[in-house]
Amino acid sequence: MNEPSVRRRTALYDPQVALGARMVEFAGYDTPVQCDGILAEHQRMRREATRAAISNQETQQNQGRMS
Repeated sequence: MNEPSVRRRTALYDPQVALGARMVEFAGYDTPVQCDGILAEHQRMRREATRAAISNQETQQNQGRMS
């Protein structure tokens, strides 16, 4: 018979739970899948992705001028 598996936790488990993360089992670990809700996380990712894209473009432009 299958025995219940023990889910392991990373060092970040407690801070993630304190932030309200919803945890699921993945590869034997408790893994966060959602903290603030789908809409809040979607908006944050769009905002952060925009910052990363702009930063990347500025880096490429500066490197192009130095060549």
